[in-house]
Amino acid sequence: MLVVAATTTTINVELNVAEVASEVNVEASTVILQTTASVISNSIEQKLKDDLPVLNRRDPAAYIQTSAGVQNALQGTIGGARLGTNNVLLDGQAPDTSLTGAGENFGSPGLPSVESIGEFNLLLNSIPAEYGRTGGPTITFATKSGSNDFHGAAYDYIQNYALDARPWAAAQRNLTQQHYFGGVAGGPVIIPGLYNGRNKTFFFVDYSDLRTRSAGSSTGVTTVPTEAMRQGDFSAPDILPIFDILSPYTDAGGNPRRRQFPNNQISPDRFSNVSKYFLNLMPLPNVAGAGSINNFVGVVSPSKSTQWLLATRIDHNLNQKDRISGYWQFAQPSSVNGSVLGDTFGTESTQNFNRIRMDWSHIFSPHVSQQVLYGVTRSYSTNQPRNYGENLGQKAGLSGTRDPNCPYIEINRAQEGAFNFCNLLGGANALTNQTLDYSIILNKGKHTFKTGFDFIRFNHNDNSRSTATFNPSGYYNFGGIPPRPTVYGVRNTTSDTDNTGGNSFADFILGLPNVAHVADPVILGHRQAYYAGYLQDDWKMTPKLTVNAGVRWEINVPFSEIHGQLTTFDPTRPNPGAAGRPGALIFFGKGPGRVGTNRIGDIHWNKIGPRLGFAYQLDSKTVVRGFGGIIFAPIQNVNASFADRTGFQASGEPRLPADRFGLYYKWDDPFPQDVLGNVPNTDPAFRNGQGAQAYEHEGLGRPGDIYMYSLGFQREMRGNILFEVSYLSTQSRHLNDRLPLNWLPEQYWGLGPLLNKPLNSPELVAAGFTAPYAGFDTSQPLYQALRPFPQYGDILDDGTTGTSGSYHAAIIKAQKRFSNGLSFLASYTVSKFMTDSQWAPGGFGGAPSVPNNRKLDKGVYRFDIPQRLVLSYTYQLPFGRGKKFLANSNKMANAIAGGWEISGLHQYQRGAPASFSDTFNTTIPTIGGIANRVAGVPTRSSLSCSELEYGNPQKNYLFNAGNPEQAARTGRPLAFAPAGEFQIGNTPRMDPQARQCGWQTEDVSLTKNFVIREKIRFQLGAEAYNLLNRHTWESGAFGQSVNAPNFGEITPSQPFGPRRVQLKLRMQW
Repeated sequence: MLVVAATTTTINVELNVAEVASEVNVEASTVILQTTASVISNSIEQKLKDDLPVLNRRDPAAYIQTSAGVQNALQGTIGGARLGTNNVLLDGQAPDTSLTGAGENFGSPGLPSVESIGEFNLLLNSIPAEYGRTGGPTITFATKSGSNDFHGAAYDYIQNYALDARPWAAAQRNLTQQHYFGGVAGGPVIIPGLYNGRNKTFFFVDYSDLRTRSAGSSTGVTTVPTEAMRQGDFSAPDILPIFDILSPYTDAGGNPRRRQFPNNQISPDRFSNVSKYFLNLMPLPNVAGAGSINNFVGVVSPSKSTQWLLATRIDHNLNQKDRISGYWQFAQPSSVNGSVLGDTFGTESTQNFNRIRMDWSHIFSPHVSQQVLYGVTRSYSTNQPRNYGENLGQKAGLSGTRDPNCPYIEINRAQEGAFNFCNLLGGANALTNQTLDYSIILNKGKHTFKTGFDFIRFNHNDNSRSTATFNPSGYYNFGGIPPRPTVYGVRNTTSDTDNTGGNSFADFILGLPNVAHVADPVILGHRQAYYAGYLQDDWKMTPKLTVNAGVRWEINVPFSEIHGQLTTFDPTRPNPGAAGRPGALIFFGKGPGRVGTNRIGDIHWNKIGPRLGFAYQLDSKTVVRGFGGIIFAPIQNVNASFADRTGFQASGEPRLPADRFGLYYKWDDPFPQDVLGNVPNTDPAFRNGQGAQAYEHEGLGRPGDIYMYSLGFQREMRGNILFEVSYLSTQSRHLNDRLPLNWLPEQYWGLGPLLNKPLNSPELVAAGFTAPYAGFDTSQPLYQALRPFPQYGDILDDGTTGTSGSYHAAIIKAQKRFSNGLSFLASYTVSKFMTDSQWAPGGFGGAPSVPNNRKLDKGVYRFDIPQRLVLSYTYQLPFGRGKKFLANSNKMANAIAGGWEISGLHQYQRGAPASFSDTFNTTIPTIGGIANRVAGVPTRSSLSCSELEYGNPQKNYLFNAGNPEQAARTGRPLAFAPAGEFQIGNTPRMDPQARQCGWQTEDVSLTKNFVIREKIRFQLGAEAYNLLNRHTWESGAFGQSVNAPNFGEITPSQPFGPRRVQLKLRMQW
């Protein structure tokens, strides 16, 4: 019979032989009618899996792309799950070492090569109770084992840039060469004269080595300052007005404003000396006619990487009732990466990766069996910039930092034309997880019971010198989307106070970041645990009806730091620096002034999820299936490495200016040392006057609730084709998000211009406004005094769980079992993904528009892909002996015409929704705002994606004009208008009517098979990835400001890179 990995197959027969099978004859196909299981899944039969073109170490994770329900946008999501919440299992155990969520680390080198993978199955919806800790799907891989026959393969894959296409808009090909070679072998363990392991002991071994060399690859289109901009001249017509933060005035409405730089030019005497040093390292524009925006296509300096992997598996039958197996995998990737700024700005990294798996299966009786799985996965990695030790920060003139090396600099962060300097300072990380899984199966009449428990223990020891925003040499953000709300209330320091104008490179030349931070390195030891128990009953009520009922209890233990080096804001603790007003720091760990525990977050003991499904066989070829149940997502630990360490780590940022629109910090000045403090320090008022970080104790340990539903049918058709139509849905509740705690209460929004006036101004004194506590600095603006915690700036809660989402999809799938030379898997998905939070790992998506009104942010998710078509196939051409044509050909004709096959993976999908931000008016302090939509003017331009032309001013825009200056300059309709002073605006964060262009790609393999002997086959072929060298257009992949001078303008993108050709040589026996 046929069985599929990770599914239940029920047969009502009496088993008379109670022993562990040493050899099982199972047909190598997964295309079968699921008559007893309600799970919606996607699996690939062996023939198709072997033949599909797979690039880059032939990573098994590439099989995910063949599935329905995959949203390919930026990083992508699956089946309505939030990014980074997939459950991935290798031989029934979690393979990842990350404590940030499930499925974060299953790729290279987390999985062995495709040659070691015997089965793949993606459980998209309606999963049984034995699976959990997922935001939706569960992805299972099973490794191959040996048998009584010796079998194996040897292969060699070569990629050379001479066969590749030039990236779109690049001057040359990516000069990359890749060589992937290795082999697998399996069979019985036989030691001549000593041991014969046939029917008893088997082995399987896999060795692979991937070597990549690049003499230069394209960075894609970005922006660098022109020669005029480097001289302070920002008067080009494609640059918005820039405003002088040191030249304020008050307009007729009483609002503070900034005067524009005369002629939009910055005097050289205003240049930052530090900026001049780094400016000299930046390349000049090289795209002819591009002007001031999207004017540079860089070439990365030479890079190289090596990744070899060794994996072995041993299976042994102890006796008729007991079988054990062991698996060991070792990988050692290393890389030397270049940079567009030259070798010295590249990085070096190494990793040692070990995985051990042990399995014991025991049969108690013909009706009862058990399995015990234990595993350890460990990854030790080191990395550092190649310029470490050159003290570039000190040479540039930075002072007051804790390390003289190059700081981490972001210009126009996460926007079109972003440019970064330097890298993190590197360090070492050791990540280890241990897993223990026990299950027992009982067949009792019409019932098949399965019960068991799962345990995962994560250890993460972090000796990094820096993180993205905690850097001893300094972190500096100039414009773009800052990693937390900007201190100015405007995105650029050269914007006016109503958010108009501004330029990130002008900010940079002036040396005025909108975020600056310095922190000492700290050694951390994070720990986390997960426990779960489950019971599943597959009850064959009638010959036609099977009910799948189950329940799972999950216990998540939130992360802790072994020395308690964690700090958080407590809204109830009296603050001694604010006259006892509530809101102060608390310090974890044991000792004076600390809370007595190392763990941050509460354990939720009530996470019990029932699941109920059915499969009803209408006739021998048709099954109707349905499901409803509750599963639980992984808890939010993604920011564990970025948690506040105040008191244990000297860190801080310049205090906020008294004037909301005043000067924050100039990096030519020494970094203020008083904000860094000394350690240890348990002063609850230490961060007064700065921002703070909070973790909601209840929320941090609370997994999201996922309500899962499905209904569909399968039909077995002629030609070994299985046809399936399914509706599936996930309704998510209590998802994680970042929530501002110190936002201005809504009852004060109507005060308008008064909010930005100093509290000690005569107008406010006369109106009766007073200081919130004794000692409050009355030169601070009124809004600061009215905040819930006026002793602090912004306070972000990284542990809140108040968001929700919904995903609905209709899937049509057809899959053909290999016959007549053809196997295929085709699926078409129509879906809608809604949410009230655009959260994603790393903080992209930011905080809600109005913290207490999530409905204002309800809309499509940033990864919403409404339509996707995917086709994978393998086809043996019908020529040669035994085929339809030339069936009686001679040896010569058969050698030429016979043995050819073509395989491919084709993907076509619509684009993701566009994301917009900013406005043209003074915003509500601490809240921000967005522009209004202009009635009757669509955001999306009238040009279709096929009509767009890069570089043609009349056809180079995906969206209509974002701001008046752009509309006047380009003649495009203005799609946005000011929301009004101190108003929020009505433009949706993610606009489903203003989508990016979709994309298409075709990966194709052509192979010639030679039969040397009956069991020895030789393959010679070529694989082309993105065969047609397709590209697409995008405008603001991470979102864009309506004030940007290039708002809506397109840049070319190739999500899967330019066409690459890989030659293959493979022998199988």
